[in-house]
Amino acid sequence: MPILFSNDLPPCGLLPQLAYENTVRRLRKVWLERAHQESADIPLPSLCRLVLDDLKAEEEELPAGSQAGTKNRTPWRRETVFQYELRWAKYFVREAETAEKRVTMTEKQLDKQDFMDKMYPIPKELKIYVNNKKNQKMVSDMWKEWHHKKRGTVEQESAGLGVGGAKEDDAEAAGDDVEDGDEQDGQRQFVDPTA
Repeated sequence: MPILFSNDLPPCGLLPQLAYENTVRRLRKVWLERAHQESADIPLPSLCRLVLDDLKAEEEELPAGSQAGTKNRTPWRRETVFQYELRWAKYFVREAETAEKRVTMTEKQLDKQDFMDKMYPIPKELKIYVNNKKNQKMVSDMWKEWHHKKRGTVEQESAGLGVGGAKEDDAEAAGDDVEDGDEQDGQRQFVDPTA
C-alpha cells in the first residue's frame, strides 16, 4: 500500500476528516483491486485521477445544493462532506503527480517545492484558513508533521551525525560495526561504539 494512502487523519475539523477517510477508503479499494490484476503497473496519479473523475461524475449527476441530489448520494453523506471529498481527491492527484515528478526535478526545483511545502502546509485545495493568528503556528506545525508522515519523509534533526556523534558516512565506510542483517525499514542501523 502506498504511504500516500495512509489512514492517519489530518489535523483539521471533523467534516474534512470524515471526507478524508471516505476518499482514502476509495483510493485504497481501487489500489487493492488493481494490485491483484496481472498488469498492476498503473501509476499512482492515474488511480487518484480515476477516483476524482468518479466524484466529478457524481457531482454532475447530482449537483451539490440541489434538493434532489441530497437524498440520492450513494453512500449517503452530507453535502459538505461530499464537497470535501472532491477537494481531497484533487489533493491526492496533486500529491501523486508531485511525487512522480520529484524523481526528475533539478535541485533548484526541489528546493522551490520544499520551500512552498514549508510556507503553505495546509493543502490549498481544501480551502481551510486559520483565522486566529495565535493558532497559526501551532496549526501549521501540525500540518507539516502530518505531511512528513504522509510523504514518508523525516525532518533532518541530526545534521548528518549518527550514533555517538560520528558522521554516518564515516561509520558506513568503516563497516566493522555493521553487519548485513542490521537493516530495518530500508535504513541502516548503526551500533553504538561504546556498547
